[in-house]
Amino acid sequence: MSIEKQVLLLKNLAAIDAVFTRLQGELAQERGKMDARREKKAELSGRVEAIEGAIREMDRTRSELNQELRQVALQVDKAREKLTRVRNEREANAATRETEELRRIYREREKEIEKLMGLIDDARGDATKAIEARDALLAELGETLDATKTRVAELEEETQGRAAERKDATVDVDAGILRRYEAVRSRRGTGLSEVVHGTCVACHIAVSPMLFQQIMRQQELFSCPNCHRILFCLPPSSGSPEGEG
Repeated sequence: MSIEKQVLLLKNLAAIDAVFTRLQGELAQERGKMDARREKKAELSGRVEAIEGAIREMDRTRSELNQELRQVALQVDKAREKLTRVRNEREANAATRETEELRRIYREREKEIEKLMGLIDDARGDATKAIEARDALLAELGETLDATKTRVAELEEETQGRAAERKDATVDVDAGILRRYEAVRSRRGTGLSEVVHGTCVACHIAVSPMLFQQIMRQQELFSCPNCHRILFCLPPSSGSPEGEG
């Protein structure tokens, strides 16, 4: 098969590859959007759960402090009662010290409960914000997830179709040429480039005049010395269209 025919086959393959690459990129982007939303949902749900767990723990601590406060209050009442029954100054001093200590403990517990209530209120505010953010995201997911899934399915179907089309397009390409093309495409994204006015369109590097003349003869396929893409050149009668790759 002539080099000219091989170039035409490679141009067709490169056009398919360009579409195939675009589809794969769009598919990856749509999947990435879905994954990002799911990760954000999991993050918000985890945050809500953590805050609610902290609130439960603080409520339990507050309950314990309230119980202790009630017990201290009873002890204060008993200490006061004891003051009314003292028989001497020594017993009076001891009962007074006990009463003052219990009152100090009572005030400390009241402050701890007050501080804890402030923390609980703050945590509940944070929980409300996190729940609102999570619910807003869930609403967004409900609106967009079906559309995204539909688009992903469409892209997957079109990608599969292009993959089959690509397979058919490689059948008549010379095996050695195809290996060269695929090796460069795997590294560069494209394996073919046009030469326009002696310059590789893909990497914008000028080829030598001798190489340019050899490419023009279309007796052999040459690679760009810089980017290694397979080079081709349209005949002068075809004008100067934009190159591929």
